[in-house]
Amino acid sequence: MMDLAPLPRYDFRDRRLFTEYLSFCHALMVASGPLLDAAIPKLGDGPVRTYYAKHREEEHEHASWQANDLGTEDVVPGQVNWHAARLAGTQYYLLEHVSPVCLLGYMYALESRPMPLSDVALLESWHGPDLCRTLRYHAVHDLDHREDLIRFIATLPQRALDLVAENARRTALSL
Repeated sequence: MMDLAPLPRYDFRDRRLFTEYLSFCHALMVASGPLLDAAIPKLGDGPVRTYYAKHREEEHEHASWQANDLGTEDVVPGQVNWHAARLAGTQYYLLEHVSPVCLLGYMYALESRPMPLSDVALLESWHGPDLCRTLRYHAVHDLDHREDLIRFIATLPQRALDLVAENARRTALSL
């Protein structure tokens, strides 16, 4: 799979900025299940459908975990996050009007570069471990998801691979 541009760096010592980032992550997590639910019926029986169903199960409770983490700071997610809406909305368009396989590129952009554990430890030292529980989980487990996703994407035919790579690139640029 392709290399993506480096993620921007923010000064997450600022608690407000950090909780805004976690709220953005929450909004993406809220969208992930319904995106997979919308994509699965558009696929015939086959490996992409199976992959999406498995991933749907793996991600099932993550949005509620993130909401619980934010709740430790009395942050109640629910306001519209326009940036997350734009990213997820693009995926709905692609799965409806191009191909549901495009969603793999979005997944790659989101899961291929988990936050390093050293950064999570630093954030925990600044903001406490309760606010960072879901972040830590993803820092550990998304490494495996990344490798599984790369192996799976490599099995796709070239046309699908091109769509996935382009969506990954565009999603990464939007992040």
